[in-house]
Amino acid sequence: MLSRLIRRTLGSALTCLDPAQGVAVARWLGRGLADGTWPAIARAERQLALAFGDDLSPEKRATLARETFVEAAACWAETMFLARGHRWSQWQDWVEVAQPSRWAQLRDGGRGAIVATSYLGNPAVAAAAAAELLGSAWLVTWPLTDVNLRAWQESLVRRRGKLKALLARHAVATAPGLLEGGERLIVLAEHERATGPAVELTFLGQPHRCYPTIGVLADGCDVPVAVVVAQRSRTPFRFTLRMEELVDPRDLPPTDRPAAVTRRVMSAIERSIRRSPEQYLWSRPWLGGARSLEEFPGRQERL
Repeated sequence: MLSRLIRRTLGSALTCLDPAQGVAVARWLGRGLADGTWPAIARAERQLALAFGDDLSPEKRATLARETFVEAAACWAETMFLARGHRWSQWQDWVEVAQPSRWAQLRDGGRGAIVATSYLGNPAVAAAAAAELLGSAWLVTWPLTDVNLRAWQESLVRRRGKLKALLARHAVATAPGLLEGGERLIVLAEHERATGPAVELTFLGQPHRCYPTIGVLADGCDVPVAVVVAQRSRTPFRFTLRMEELVDPRDLPPTDRPAAVTRRVMSAIERSIRRSPEQYLWSRPWLGGARSLEEFPGRQERL
């Protein structure tokens, strides 16, 4: 509901607002709506309770849930501007890159790579900035139901650039060849698998069945996994791109290596979320396609 309201409100104003102004308007809308009683806020409170337990009082939990509502509004507005290519040629003016030497190491290492990002901060910014730093990359796109994130993904298909779209239903068959050929693949790591092979772990206080895809590809194609997030700064439309961890399967024992890679990736993502919980999209009912890889023919028995 908030996502659609922001799209209707800002859609016609994109030609007269710059991104910072648009995000400020979205935050104002989100702050006003956060005072109401919405299912999304209640879901966020429940997720926060499971993740933090007694470390958060009920009052703090309620406040934080409303803060996530405002941050979600900012995320959707930012993504609307990104879908239209606003100011992307000047991306370094509004994305600060932490640890640039690690990005150079990943780019010049002579191997393919997987970039695992998260629904923390703005995953669209993380993916696009990572592609710029690495020279080019393929983003595995899911059939998302959120109108703003879906519009951004669809814009990648239409627009030729360093970040290219790879539909999830094609990724199962083509990802190994791309990685073995030195390409970079960007994936959202939190998607949960309902049935079939999975890496079972605890994530944010809950049992979680991760797709084994990241670990299987990293081990099978001998490529490292960079865990990356784009966190929002206090200034509208400003971000810090952080590489939380670089997981190389060569550094892990051979026994059950794919699962070990996946657990390291998810642990790094959880650390980043706990550091800035207000920027995480705790309630994600729009992830209607999160389990859709199971419908695709090909290598899904392993991935």
